[in-house]
Amino acid sequence: MPPTEWLFVGSAERNGILLAQQDGSIVTTYAALPTIIANPHLQASDDAVYFVNDQVMPPVGTPVELVIEALPQPAADPQDGSANGGSREEKDR
Repeated sequence: MPPTEWLFVGSAERNGILLAQQDGSIVTTYAALPTIIANPHLQASDDAVYFVNDQVMPPVGTPVELVIEALPQPAADPQDGSANGGSREEKDR
């Protein structure tokens, strides 16, 4: 899988419980309703595209730390006064 900017998509909720927490699908490489962080690639619709690399995967039950950081906000574009490539008119709406 190529390096990518993952998408925060939230999680469905049922009876006050996040399905991702109940299901354990916090971050997924394939499209799954319960997930919180999703793979943005088109291949995400196929759960048979990506496989575990057994050469580097620790044993099941090994404690891991997952660090999630927001991307920095892009600087305003001095040409049009906007951030994220939007136009000044879009900002005025």
